[in-house]
Amino acid sequence: MEAIRGLPQIVRSTVLSSRLAVPRKHYVPSYKMIRRFGDEAVSTSMSSQASPSAFPLTTEEAFTFLERYLDIPKLQLFTEGKSLHFLNRVIKEMDRRIPFTTINYLTERPLSNLKPEDWKDHILSGQGGTCRWINPFTKAFLERLGYTTLQIPGNYPVTDGKRQTHISTLVCNVSHPGSRHLVDPGTRLPPGEAVPLDFETESPEYTPYKERCKFFKHGNDFIRLCIPDSSGGSNAYIMNDSRGAKWETRIEYWLNEQTTWTHFNECFFEVYEKLNVPLPKPYDALVFYGFVNEKKISIVCSDGQIHATFYNTEDRTMEQVMMTKTEMLDFFQNYYPQFSITKLEKACEISKLT
Repeated sequence: MEAIRGLPQIVRSTVLSSRLAVPRKHYVPSYKMIRRFGDEAVSTSMSSQASPSAFPLTTEEAFTFLERYLDIPKLQLFTEGKSLHFLNRVIKEMDRRIPFTTINYLTERPLSNLKPEDWKDHILSGQGGTCRWINPFTKAFLERLGYTTLQIPGNYPVTDGKRQTHISTLVCNVSHPGSRHLVDPGTRLPPGEAVPLDFETESPEYTPYKERCKFFKHGNDFIRLCIPDSSGGSNAYIMNDSRGAKWETRIEYWLNEQTTWTHFNECFFEVYEKLNVPLPKPYDALVFYGFVNEKKISIVCSDGQIHATFYNTEDRTMEQVMMTKTEMLDFFQNYYPQFSITKLEKACEISKLT
């Protein structure tokens, strides 16, 4: 998110609460609760063991996550089957209920020390994460629900060339045999639904939460997620749509290659920790995208300042403000208490917030 210009004056915590207009202490089920409800989540006749090479999510945990966290009855899956309609509902709820944030990325170093269970716990405890956390979980979760999925690599082309620095998921054979849909809740620009890849050169425009995006095919091997161009056409990764408008590539997906989350982590470590390639802004500091009821909240720290955006999904109005560090910590303590104050303070220190 680029720097926000012309921001109003700083908002006090009481005003933050009135803007959100929801009870404090936003409830998110804990991982312990997921585990406790696990035995009753699915019949014992279904397999509960993840394969050794798969993301360590059991079928019981997946169905409990579906019902207790996404608030979708498992009976609906059994009555609808593995339909596109059901898949879109799942992806929409994941976008709304799993925050996209760099908090754990910044504070849990070195990331190579994290165990697979740690990654899973971040999702099941409501802490979310980036593509490294969310998208491997998404693949395993959809598999446990019965969908056929592929894990594909990607990259941020402007900064990373052809290195694997993004990971995403294809869901196969949903609308018809041979169909492919891209699902990517682990990005700050999720379309909010499964994206069919049967378009010839460009997809329809998606406008989730007032942010425009479009997908383009680039040769036979790549799909590019693009936003309206802000570079004046100087970017080498600019795509032109059928009307002549320019779109700037943010993520490039590799359609004809597969990866695993363990291999992706090795590639990511090679780029950002061993080679010290700088993270693209704003992901080098604290970033948070989440929901409080019908309000989408984004918090982006840049150059020692905290920019916050409140977007109402009902009337599609948006307000941009500046926050103090105290106000930001108050927001997390009241609406996302699953983040400890110690972890938040560490993220603030790394983000050079005072």
